[in-house]
Amino acid sequence: MTRRDNIKRKIFFIIFWVGLISSFIFFAALIHLKANGFKMDYRTWKLVQTGMIILGGNQEKAEVKVDGQLYAYGLPVRIANLAPASYDVTISKDKYQTWQKSIQVESGKASINQSVTLFLENPPEITPPENLTPEVLVKEFQIQSALLKINGSEIYYQDKLVSRFSQDIAAAIIYPDDNHLIFQQADEVRVIELDGSNNHLLFKLRSAQAGQFSVQDNNLFFMDEERVQGRNIR
Repeated sequence: MTRRDNIKRKIFFIIFWVGLISSFIFFAALIHLKANGFKMDYRTWKLVQTGMIILGGNQEKAEVKVDGQLYAYGLPVRIANLAPASYDVTISKDKYQTWQKSIQVESGKASINQSVTLFLENPPEITPPENLTPEVLVKEFQIQSALLKINGSEIYYQDKLVSRFSQDIAAAIIYPDDNHLIFQQADEVRVIELDGSNNHLLFKLRSAQAGQFSVQDNNLFFMDEERVQGRNIR
């Protein structure tokens, strides 16, 4: 082997090990940064501190999608290593109303939605318990609506505006999770989150007369045409 070949071999050897060590350092640094909540945002080509979305609830076999891509099945779930941005999150399940929300993720923070609840698209009728008389229902309605104020087409919870609608509100109650309202608008019974999102129709009443409502477990009981009736809404 000539002296020139030896020099070439040494140069190749040095380049190989420099490249190997550099690659090791680069990927070790990436792993370290990721473990500490950093990632490369390829939309801006900047290193950013990530955040996460936490979705609470108890919903099996529900599809959780982030910006249209399937992320998980079922709740609760943590969606980590997200670059700071706004994400369109949808949660869907057969025969249930789809939950959708645009969630802003900030660096080093968790955007928490603990009370994700899916309601049935077509709540079936159920027989009310015998002890739930109209008088008892009225008392329960008064308790569950005590913190609400209705002003025409506006609903306030603890003096904070929940939402403003196109039609007047006839009646409303707080759902037991303290994150939803159930309200009557004309002959429609609807559910909405306290932040004004996910406004869904549950079912229609036979009458548009203002009624009273009460939630027990997953069931909604209400007055319709002077009779106590019930629906399983979850």
